[in-house]
Amino acid sequence: MGTWEGEMCEYCGGSIIEKRGTRHRKVKTRYLLLEKVPAGFCVQCGTRFYSANGLKTIQGSIRGRRKADGRVAVPIVLPLAERRKQDQTVGLPSHLWRGTGS
Repeated sequence: MGTWEGEMCEYCGGSIIEKRGTRHRKVKTRYLLLEKVPAGFCVQCGTRFYSANGLKTIQGSIRGRRKADGRVAVPIVLPLAERRKQDQTVGLPSHLWRGTGS
């Protein structure tokens, strides 16, 4: 019998199935990508539920007790207003930072 077998979602009453998912967390200045985290997923509304053991594993990863399996490069995308500010500070002509191209 699985951890979530026979359990119902407390929000919508849907059935919960056990799957492994991915969690994204920001810890201070670092971003963590936790893969294959066991969780219960509501088949109706999609709410995730975590067991106490699953949460301890996540907490251990966030606090650095578990070594990372690798690193992933993440592109940084700034909002348009922020990009314009940066472009203005490096002296680009306004037609380039407006995106008009003319």
